[in-house]
Amino acid sequence: MKKILITYDSGYGATKKVAGIIEKDFIKNGFDVDLLPVTFHRFDDYDAVIVGSPIHVGKCSAKITKLLKKNCHLLHKKPFAFFFTCMSVIQNKENQNTSLFIDPEFNLLGEQAKKLNFMEKKHTASFYTDNLKKIINGQNPVGLAFFKGNLDLSKLSLMHWFIMKLAMFFMPEVREGNFINQDTVRKWSGNMAKVFSLV
Repeated sequence: MKKILITYDSGYGATKKVAGIIEKDFIKNGFDVDLLPVTFHRFDDYDAVIVGSPIHVGKCSAKITKLLKKNCHLLHKKPFAFFFTCMSVIQNKENQNTSLFIDPEFNLLGEQAKKLNFMEKKHTASFYTDNLKKIINGQNPVGLAFFKGNLDLSKLSLMHWFIMKLAMFFMPEVREGNFINQDTVRKWSGNMAKVFSLV
């Protein structure tokens, strides 16, 4: 039985919820799973790793960035997958080296970069993934997913409230609500379970 680490950072609960859905799917598919909030986990204790992060100003959270940098030398030795939770992502170019999955809850897919305003350019899949690859020295996860999360302005810190209000002003897609679709998450995690079982 392969041992899988699923680790995540979750500011307001969305990433934690998605990680829990993925955990249940992997257990259902016969894996031994540790689901743990982010800390300094030893990736070499596992056969494969899944990491989840909310997007903070276009990047992984600081805790996830630290974790990935400390384990970067191990990522080429085992399959690893990554997922983001966020409120907006635009697929503006194909990523040929990564299995990219974008939640259909996002409604700005297929836009061309030349049509995007400044705020939209900071919410493209390529912008997020380029920042991720800088952390992991250009390595390619076997799977990379973007899931739409939750937004409740009343629960945000003052700084995050201001950032999200600004995003809502420039991007009509960003709005309050619970957008986590369990079936969508399971579609991706089921595919990742198949990939992990083959390596």
